[in-house]
Amino acid sequence: MRFKCLVLDHDDTAVNSSKELHYPAYREIMPKLRPEAELLSFDAFMSKSFAPGFSEYLRAEFGFSDDEIETEYRMWAEFIGERRVSFFQGFPELIKAYQSAGGITAVVSYSMSDVIAKDYKGQGINIGEIFGNELEASKNKPNAYPIEFLMRKHGLRADEILVLDDLGFGEAMARNAGAGFAYAAWSHGNIKEINDYMRANADFYCESVADLSRIIMG
Repeated sequence: MRFKCLVLDHDDTAVNSSKELHYPAYREIMPKLRPEAELLSFDAFMSKSFAPGFSEYLRAEFGFSDDEIETEYRMWAEFIGERRVSFFQGFPELIKAYQSAGGITAVVSYSMSDVIAKDYKGQGINIGEIFGNELEASKNKPNAYPIEFLMRKHGLRADEILVLDDLGFGEAMARNAGAGFAYAAWSHGNIKEINDYMRANADFYCESVADLSRIIMG
């Protein structure tokens, strides 16, 4: 295989969470916290999540305090609750094939580890190491810690690792560690800002899960 280890984002990379969970949560929560605010379209919501990042957007645009950010997070967690989200078509099958061929898998995500593990368990997949949002910030992207941990544990070089993500935080983590980076373009459709950036900066631009399969499976 071209890469011995695949480091996956979760939301909008493995699972279709923004359309099915995060954007509906935003539309329910925002009128309660800022009832005067005009709601973003889905594409605008995704663009703000890309840059400057959704929490930073809430701070800059609406003056959210740390306490309000924490309140928004709690409301989001309550909305998500036990709702389940769909994997993108073909993604679980690709991960199973990659693992069967000896590939090492890990997830680095701003979702919680128990949620990620449950999503994969529902597909009959044990994903391996999961670096979730419950960890201290220094152990999550864009920091290189997850990649460096995997290198030490599995005796890998950075160039044997490929990071797959739909946003710039994963790209920054890959660059900080010297790993490869693939962009999961299948989740963002026609959001020009994100796609243009990734075409210029990603090592691999994957329009479909099949594109990713050709890269990692040969």
